[in-house]
Amino acid sequence: MPNEPISYEEVMKRRGADALKQQEIPDTHAVTLGLPTLRASRPGYAFFASPALRVPGRPQVQDPPDRWWVISAEDAKLLVYARQNALPFSSGQTFLREELTPPACTLEEFKARHRALRELLDAAAPIFFRGESISKQERSTILDLLSFLVPGQLRPQYEALVPDFFYWLEA
Repeated sequence: MPNEPISYEEVMKRRGADALKQQEIPDTHAVTLGLPTLRASRPGYAFFASPALRVPGRPQVQDPPDRWWVISAEDAKLLVYARQNALPFSSGQTFLREELTPPACTLEEFKARHRALRELLDAAAPIFFRGESISKQERSTILDLLSFLVPGQLRPQYEALVPDFFYWLEA
């Protein structure tokens, strides 16, 4: 990769402000964190979206993903967009409707951990894209933050979307 990737914060800003979000992803959908991947044969960040039911005072209920996409880590342009029924991101795996367990923390703590993840991914993603390694402690910290920020019920979906990144983290 000739240039350093755009920042993770920029990736997360652009994931919902572009034409894809405006035209293809309904407002009723939950959009995931973007995670690094090479699945589009170029460095990128992958996302998926799922229909979600949000009722105040009740846990969010989320249907299986129905679309996914990868944006370039170099310029945040769309590399891949697919509907699950046309091109599933995981073959042979079935996802179910899930009632998500909310994190047991304050909003401030959740935001602080999300900031910490952004900072770690800003540093780790370029190393991942180059096929190099990071320390066991850094990998463990990223996995711990993902375990905290991503409801456990959705972890298999994230792992199916970016198996290369999880393999790298768990190596």
